[in-house]
This record gives sequence, structure tokens and C-alpha cells, in this order.
Amino acid sequence: MKFITKSPEETYRVAQKLIEKLNPGDILALKGNLGSGKTCFAQGLAMALGVKKTVTSPTFTLLKIYPVKSKQIKKIYHFDLYRINNEKEFLNLGFEEIYKKKDGIIVIEWPERAKKNLPQKTINIIFKFIDENIREIEIPRSLFG
Repeated sequence: MKFITKSPEETYRVAQKLIEKLNPGDILALKGNLGSGKTCFAQGLAMALGVKKTVTSPTFTLLKIYPVKSKQIKKIYHFDLYRINNEKEFLNLGFEEIYKKKDGIIVIEWPERAKKNLPQKTINIIFKFIDENIREIEIPRSLFG
């Protein structure tokens, strides 16, 4: 299902629609070029789950963990793999241990840098930069079925 957004607020609303369909242990692979809306989408997910802290891309830390006040989802694990050099570096961030906990959702920016290590059930979300104000977000239709 494709969504066209014309502002950060519209991108947040798309993320908020999706959060209702997610369960602890779900992995979201956010794919798209720089400036295509991936971090903005992650911010919308966090807002929908009541995160009060400012959500920024963990470009330099590679992973940020946000506690969530929700009955089911307890944390958002936000990875940004832009700066890693290989899949081993991704595993060294503790991905396997985090995934086994199934206590939160895992959001990964630049997932193609770790694709061999992601489970088959990973939810791929594609972001396209259309112009300065317009983004296209493609989410698997099955999530809204």
C-alpha cells in the first residue's frame, strides 16, 4: 500500500496507522535514500507509542533504545546501519539478543547492510524522495488487510 506524504506530520500519521498492526518482536526494515523520510517515520512510531524523548537517527551510535509505556511493546530498538562496514558489525551491536527478547519493535535504517542477518518475516518499508516536500512510503498491503 502506497502513501504519499507532504509534511512530517503526515509521515507521522502513516507511522501511527502502522503501529496498531505491530507486535513485540516485529522488525521494520526502512529502505530509502538519504532524506526520504526514514527517521521521520521512526519518530512517528515513537510518538504513537508515547515516547517523550526526542527521537533522532542513531547514525553515530548505531543503536538507540527508547522505553515505551505500552501494554505489549516495551521498547523501540532503533538501528541506523549507514556507518557499518559489514554484517558482523551489525551482529556485534547485539541484534540477535534483542530479537530473541521479543519485548519491543526493531526499526532498522539502511537494512541492506545486514540483509543476510534479518529474519525472513522482516517487514520491508520503502521510502522514496519525490521532491522537497513529497515522500512516498510503501508498506506491505498484508499489514492492512
